[in-house]
Amino acid sequence: MVEEPGGDLWMNEDIKNRIRARLWRSWSLFEQTLKDIQIAINDMNERLGSGGDVRWSDTSVVAKELKRAGFTLRRSTYDSLLATVKDGISNLESLATMNIELEPKRRVRSHIRLLNIIHNLSSSVYRAISSSLTCACKHSISMRVSDCMDDLTPSHDEEYVIQKLQVHLAVSLTQSQIEESLSIVTNKQWEELLIRASLPLQSSAQIPNMLSNTAKQIICSTKQRKSVKFSLSRFSSSSTTTMVQTETSLVTNFETSISLETTVADLIVPITQSSINICGELKKSPVSERSGCLGVISDRSQTNTRSYTVYPSNLSSLGENNWRMVSLKDSLETRSGQTPPTYKQRLQLAVFVARSVLQFYKTPWLHEMPSSRDIYFIQSGSFSYYDRPFLMAKNDKVEGKSKAVYIIQNPTLLAIGVLLIELHRGQTIESLQVPEERLGDDLYPLSIYMTAQRLLGDVFQTSSNYGSAVRRCIDGEFQGKDINLEDEDVRHDVYCGVVALLEEDL
Repeated sequence: MVEEPGGDLWMNEDIKNRIRARLWRSWSLFEQTLKDIQIAINDMNERLGSGGDVRWSDTSVVAKELKRAGFTLRRSTYDSLLATVKDGISNLESLATMNIELEPKRRVRSHIRLLNIIHNLSSSVYRAISSSLTCACKHSISMRVSDCMDDLTPSHDEEYVIQKLQVHLAVSLTQSQIEESLSIVTNKQWEELLIRASLPLQSSAQIPNMLSNTAKQIICSTKQRKSVKFSLSRFSSSSTTTMVQTETSLVTNFETSISLETTVADLIVPITQSSINICGELKKSPVSERSGCLGVISDRSQTNTRSYTVYPSNLSSLGENNWRMVSLKDSLETRSGQTPPTYKQRLQLAVFVARSVLQFYKTPWLHEMPSSRDIYFIQSGSFSYYDRPFLMAKNDKVEGKSKAVYIIQNPTLLAIGVLLIELHRGQTIESLQVPEERLGDDLYPLSIYMTAQRLLGDVFQTSSNYGSAVRRCIDGEFQGKDINLEDEDVRHDVYCGVVALLEEDL
């Protein structure tokens, strides 16, 4: 980029986005300064003439070279141009240095902002899916959120981010049954759906003029690609990823391509449709055999209705009814011949678990004391897709164990710490307990706290980052009588003290 100012690399969108993210609000100033320098240099070139090999037999060339030589004698003529270049370069260096120093803090704020947006969106999606299940059936519903945002900048408004997020739902088609172990029975039929937020309308009368800057960005992006590919997986065994890219890379066997027309009508018509009955739609025919939009579901709990367009996820490569949902608990216990997750997959799951606290705290997607029974994966044969973790929505019948939590100051963080230990060891907490730590269901929180404290030293021996994250969850500075994970300061501390450390290990 230095060798070729204004060259191809300067036009590369990915590089421009990275620079924009680093420069934050200084991007426009940085860009304008570059233009000013370029204009000054071009002006000076025109005054001095072009360089290159000199043909002294050409009188016009001789005149140009004499003019260039005279530059040193009449330097004041070019003082303003030289000052523009000099000051511009100095300003660019200052902007770059300052923003590089501020980048870590901004990245944290950016990630927390994204987690907050997902938190609000997940609650809205749950209300929408609940209102669309008007049948008498008892469905099991699990969810995962994938996105395609590397870093948020001040130029990204909330609606733009929401349009980028993709929500995947796995919905059972038979009545939910709960085993004594509190694991969901896996011999039921499941369907996976892709949910995308529709563009909001302030009023039906504004339909012709409803396109905001966000909508225009989406349209332009869609025009360039002609289709939008929604990835169903992120990690491979040989790749390392960063926070927001966790579930957005393409995996050949699980790639869904949904063509979206780029007209205004396509963006606004779904919002004006009546909400569908999800159960009825799923019973018509297998979703894997269908294409295009299935319909719209709506969250009408707020002043401005938020609607979501429902698409099928393409799982036809697995064959109809050839996949099921299995819990992390079953995977750790290697039931039914499942292949347990690798160490790297367990690290990826640890990041997912830690983020879930900030994404889903006090929503229907996160239990008061989440456990390995609440995290699910799609399984085909003996292969589980650990890079696609789902959270199972709460079921009142399985909330009983978390009632006696008053002796623990923060049961949710304790449970997350225990989950991190389970993922670190590749075993369930129950299998790691010694007899004196088994205190019964009424004292279950105290029981797992004792086990976690005993195992904490082993975790530190493997990774100080991982150990610090676990310690802060089970017995760290986050513990307190009035701790509230909905408080911005607390969320910031949890992200920096837990999530960021796990991301660094990953």
